[in-house]
Amino acid sequence: MGFYTGLVRPILFMMNAETTHELGKWFFKQEYLWSLSRSYLKFQDEVLHTTVGGVNLKSPFGLSAGWDKNCELIASMSNMGFGYLTPGTVMPHSREGNPRPRIVRYAKKQSLGNALGLPSEGVERALERLKHKSSSVPIFPSIGGYTVEEIDRSHSLLEPEVDGIELSLRCPNVYDKEASFMEPENLSQLLSRINDHRKKALFVRVPSYHNPKDRENRLDLIDVCLKNHVDALTLSGTRKIEEKNVSVDFVNLTGKDILSDSIRIVHDIYKATEGKIPIKSSGGVFTARDAFRMIKAGASTVEILTALVYEGWSVVRNLNRGLANLLREEGYTSLQEARGVLKTIAA
Repeated sequence: MGFYTGLVRPILFMMNAETTHELGKWFFKQEYLWSLSRSYLKFQDEVLHTTVGGVNLKSPFGLSAGWDKNCELIASMSNMGFGYLTPGTVMPHSREGNPRPRIVRYAKKQSLGNALGLPSEGVERALERLKHKSSSVPIFPSIGGYTVEEIDRSHSLLEPEVDGIELSLRCPNVYDKEASFMEPENLSQLLSRINDHRKKALFVRVPSYHNPKDRENRLDLIDVCLKNHVDALTLSGTRKIEEKNVSVDFVNLTGKDILSDSIRIVHDIYKATEGKIPIKSSGGVFTARDAFRMIKAGASTVEILTALVYEGWSVVRNLNRGLANLLREEGYTSLQEARGVLKTIAA
């Protein structure tokens, strides 16, 4: 048991989840601390090198959207061993999100439930920070909005300052308004508008699915992405569940409890697309073996967030070291060789 899991985490878990969340953000704003820790937290191995959207990555592990919503923590997080960072989701205008309480822990399952509801300081504040960012790894901010014009404007503002952009089609905690981009025709209109001027990598975050009707919708959305030359998909196994301890009575479940769903969805989409489009996976990865399973299922990169809460600041280093060892043990000379080798996923 390490210093974080043995001492720090028990203290943090005595507080309510949102207080801990805010304390964690304050901690990661102390850039000098993470700059000093860089050599300890980083692990380099050529077997981990890969590319996504034409961007070279020294590690397949990325920070998932949802932690650094306002692009405040880039300098610190870039020192933790990630291959890339996904700050956001950045919204067009400032918004509070859902009322508190809106985060719960499921400690026994090493999972979290969040109902944050897209709090954001707005695209202008994000742009200001990105213009002055200090990062040693690529940045792919996630952006959202309610209209084609809003998302297109955010894309135009942020793209010159970053390495690529991820479009978030719908927040799992805010329905109705965002649902319009879950219609393939509307997504096609949005992508066509952005393609008129985009110059860098473009990713689309496609929501999870748990029934045949939603699967059909997601495949239709992915077909639109392929036709519009999207560089990669972002997939996860997140799941909406009822939760009476938050203000809106439901949460988006993340963490170990959704790992099997995440692997299932990645493998399903990899097979359906015949591996033609890279997949940025997220959802439930805590160990190098989890990540290896995700890559074998069809992922090109693996994003984490909840694992940081439960495993602490050394988790990315451990993932990088462990995955490099597993790849070499099974005779792979590159991560790409292992992608999609699984024929079936155990039920």
